[in-house]
Amino acid sequence: MWVGLGCGGLLLLSLAGGIASYFYVRSQASAIESAIAAASAGATGTGASPGAVPGTPATLTPTCAKAVACCKANAAKAAGVNAAAVEQACSGIGLFTEDVCAKQYEGYKRAATVLGASCP
Repeated sequence: MWVGLGCGGLLLLSLAGGIASYFYVRSQASAIESAIAAASAGATGTGASPGAVPGTPATLTPTCAKAVACCKANAAKAAGVNAAAVEQACSGIGLFTEDVCAKQYEGYKRAATVLGASCP
């Protein structure tokens, strides 16, 4: 009888832990989405070009431009993509540093081979 109660208690404890972890991860994802929305709303600064974030260059570096183009090429191959969201997400790559853009480009280039897309 005590073994059954112990096992039942452990089962309830594990279910409670699973539910708690689900809601924790969900709240973290919601916080990230809110931060992204706030950042994109703040990206309509008064810089040299519309949508430029103050303190960022008005033009993309060559590596970042290749990463943005490759991102858009990959997204074009994906089915059911929201074009406005893809444009915004891919253009956001241009805000990264040169080394991050290089890593992003390599990742998108590998993904392009799987998707059948071509990157510059």
